[in-house]
Amino acid sequence: MQNGVEFRTGFNVRGIQEKRVLYQDSQGHGAVLEADVFILAERAQPSMELAEELEKLGLEVYSLLYCDQPGYVMRAIRMGASIARQI
Repeated sequence: MQNGVEFRTGFNVRGIQEKRVLYQDSQGHGAVLEADVFILAERAQPSMELAEELEKLGLEVYSLLYCDQPGYVMRAIRMGASIARQI
C-alpha cells in the first residue's frame, strides 16, 4: 500500500455494491474488498460493458481514453492521474 492506495491483481469481480466489491481470487476463494473508491481495469480488449453496468447502478464512472491502442500508455497514465486528482 502506498499513499493509502492498494493494488490488487489476478481476481474476478463477482459483484459490486456501495463501497464494496465482491471478488474471487486465483485460488477460487471469495472475498470482499471495502473502500471509498475503486478503479477496475480488466481485459486487454476495449469494452464499455462494465462501465455501462456501473452507471446503471448509479455509480460515478470515469473511462480512460487511449488505453486501447499501443504506444499511448503514457497518455493514458496521465489521464488516469488527472481523473484521480479530481475525485
